[in-house]
Amino acid sequence: MENISKPAGGRRIELDPNRINYAVQPFHLIAVHVDGLFIDNWKVLNQSQAECDRGQFYLHSVNNMVVDKIRFVERIPQ
Repeated sequence: MENISKPAGGRRIELDPNRINYAVQPFHLIAVHVDGLFIDNWKVLNQSQAECDRGQFYLHSVNNMVVDKIRFVERIPQ
């Protein structure tokens, strides 16, 4: 992680005070400003016995989305 710097001009950019932090709550998928999202046979695997504290989707400004076969599977440790 040494010698990491901001892109040229990045130091002069001020953060927008009205920005939205889309990752405040944990989700398995976050899609923002997407056109043409296709999800097929998506499997989410929870490997612990604890309650899953994540949401499935956080979608904002998504157009032309097709979702087919989503499974949430809990794997019990052996």
